[in-house]
Order: sequence, then C-alpha cells, then structure tokens
Amino acid sequence: MPESKNQNVNPRITDVYVGIRDLRKIIIYPLSIGQQLRMRDTVSKLFEGMVSMKDDVNSATLAQYVLGFIEENIRPLLLFIISEKDLSLSGTRMLMLC
Repeated sequence: MPESKNQNVNPRITDVYVGIRDLRKIIIYPLSIGQQLRMRDTVSKLFEGMVSMKDDVNSATLAQYVLGFIEENIRPLLLFIISEKDLSLSGTRMLMLC
C-alpha cells in the first residue's frame, strides 16, 4: 500500500528513525483495544507488586523489582507497537534486553 494511502487509512501509524551510528526506520503501529487491555494488565501487575511490598522496602529493592519486571516484559510490550522484524533490527542493546 502506498505510504500516503496507508496514512489515510490509519493516520496514527508513524515512522521513526532509531540508532546511534546508523539510523534505521521503524514503523510504530497504534494499539488495538485488545493490546491496550493487555498492556494495562501488565502495567497493573507492576503497580500491584510495588504496592504489595512492605512499607519498609528501601529504594534499591524497589528499583531492583521494577528492573526485573521490565526485563521480563519488555519484549511483549515492544511487540505491541513495532513489528518483530523492526525489533530484531533495533541493534544489539535491544536484543540483549529482549
């Protein structure tokens, strides 16, 4: 589908350039209702886990929990908005996260 026609059908699709030395174009897609609900559920689990921790938890423990949660969920969350192909092209750092 030509770029201009694609923008008319779904104007929220956006092209973004990522990279440090070599810029690559990736396409960011809008979320469907189902994806929005799954993303909301994932983020809700993060906050539920944070709230369920005791009040005397220090900031280092909280940060460790949040980073662990992100490591476990970054790939599925990114796949909501970019394609598998774009995710694999986003460089070594992104692949290490996923």
